[in-house]
Amino acid sequence: MSLAVSTVPLADLTPYYKNPRRGNVEAIATSLQVRGQYKPLVVNAGTYTGRAMEILAGNHTYLAARTLSWEAIDVVTVDVPDEEAAQIVLADNRLADLGDYDDDLLRDVLGDAGDLTGTGYSEEDLERMFAGPVDAAPRTSLASEFGTPPLTVLSARGGEWQERKKAWMDAGLRSEEGREEALVYDSPQARFINWYNVKNAAEAAAGRSLSDDEILKTCKEQLRDIGGGTSVFDPALAEVLLAWYSAPALASSTRGRVALFAASCRRRWGGSTSGSSCGRNRSRRTRR
Repeated sequence: MSLAVSTVPLADLTPYYKNPRRGNVEAIATSLQVRGQYKPLVVNAGTYTGRAMEILAGNHTYLAARTLSWEAIDVVTVDVPDEEAAQIVLADNRLADLGDYDDDLLRDVLGDAGDLTGTGYSEEDLERMFAGPVDAAPRTSLASEFGTPPLTVLSARGGEWQERKKAWMDAGLRSEEGREEALVYDSPQARFINWYNVKNAAEAAAGRSLSDDEILKTCKEQLRDIGGGTSVFDPALAEVLLAWYSAPALASSTRGRVALFAASCRRRWGGSTSGSSCGRNRSRRTRR
């Protein structure tokens, strides 16, 4: 296969329709600004897939070039069916992950590079690489210093803890609901963990910048909500704190639904409950 490099308009290209990689577009854009493009994108002509000029390797370089308002970019073109296109995408993303570094040689190259702008490394990385090993302080157990601790250490990773947490969720607990008027964070950038990935892909497909409302309207099913726009207390921890460490009448809806429900079972509730929380709680009780 002869791979000839050609320069094509960015407007003629489309990102791979389900690229699994999530790259750092900002860092790549910095690299393009500093030293330009030094390897071409791999583009599928689309004769067999029906998706013309689809990028198989270099999707995030393409997105970075768009943020810099480039008009054209260098590519090599292949023409392969869907199965082989998917294989190229997987290999391009995965094979580099399987490698490792020779730390001594990496330190040499970092030292030779001089200016690290656009390399993905920072001066802090350089300092860490050249710093000597830090002597760890001698470790002693709590028992050797203080005798046997009076309480068992709670492990949120333990099986019993996770089972208790799952039981709360299976019972219908959704602590993030019913707080529309008092969200901790309501901007989409903070609320959706994959906001910028979805936004970049949507704008690349549309060929223009999109408003937040447009993205929310057209890409809602792709967005992953972190927690409904509010902080959610671990229900197993809330139950332990209420049952063992709180005084009577300290529980209210302000401490979450676990506190409210557990306190009502122990007749230890004291406080106020918002109307939205009351409605949500009644629906939970009905389902049980």
